[in-house]
Amino acid sequence: NASSHTSTLVREFLTKNSTNVAPQASYSPDMAPCDFFLFPLLKK
Repeated sequence: NASSHTSTLVREFLTKNSTNVAPQASYSPDMAPCDFFLFPLLKK
Protein backbone atom coordinates (compact mmCIF):
# COMPACT_ATOMS: atom_id res chain seq x y z
CA ASN A 1 0.00 0.00 0.00
CA ALA A 2 1.04 3.55 -0.64
CA SER A 3 2.32 5.37 2.41
CA SER A 4 -0.49 7.93 2.02
CA HIS A 5 -3.02 5.13 2.57
CA THR A 6 -1.35 3.78 5.69
CA SER A 7 -0.15 6.95 7.39
CA THR A 8 -1.03 7.52 11.02
CA LEU A 9 -3.03 10.64 10.18
CA VAL A 10 -5.21 8.80 7.67
CA ARG A 11 -5.75 5.82 9.99
CA GLU A 12 -6.73 8.17 12.85
CA PHE A 13 -9.17 10.02 10.57
CA LEU A 14 -10.78 6.78 9.43
CA THR A 15 -11.09 5.52 13.01
CA LYS A 16 -12.47 8.83 14.29
CA ASN A 17 -15.12 8.95 11.56
CA SER A 18 -16.04 5.25 11.86
CA THR A 19 -15.20 4.67 8.22
CA ASN A 20 -15.31 1.10 6.95
CA VAL A 21 -12.33 0.30 4.78
CA ALA A 22 -12.74 -2.49 2.26
CA PRO A 23 -9.72 -4.75 1.96
CA GLN A 24 -7.89 -4.48 -1.32
CA ALA A 25 -6.69 -7.61 -3.05
CA SER A 26 -2.97 -7.84 -3.42
CA TYR A 27 -1.54 -7.20 -6.87
CA SER A 28 -0.70 -10.35 -8.72
CA PRO A 29 0.25 -10.38 -12.40
CA ASP A 30 -0.92 -14.01 -12.50
CA MET A 31 -4.50 -12.96 -11.78
CA ALA A 32 -5.36 -10.15 -14.17
CA PRO A 33 -9.08 -9.50 -14.79
CA CYS A 34 -8.41 -9.51 -18.53
CA ASP A 35 -7.41 -13.16 -18.31
CA PHE A 36 -10.85 -14.10 -17.01
CA PHE A 37 -13.22 -11.79 -18.85
CA LEU A 38 -11.76 -9.90 -21.79
CA PHE A 39 -9.53 -12.44 -23.53
CA PRO A 40 -12.04 -15.33 -23.52
CA LEU A 41 -14.62 -13.01 -25.11
CA LEU A 42 -12.14 -11.89 -27.75
CA LYS A 43 -11.31 -15.49 -28.63
CA LYS A 44 -14.96 -16.23 -29.55
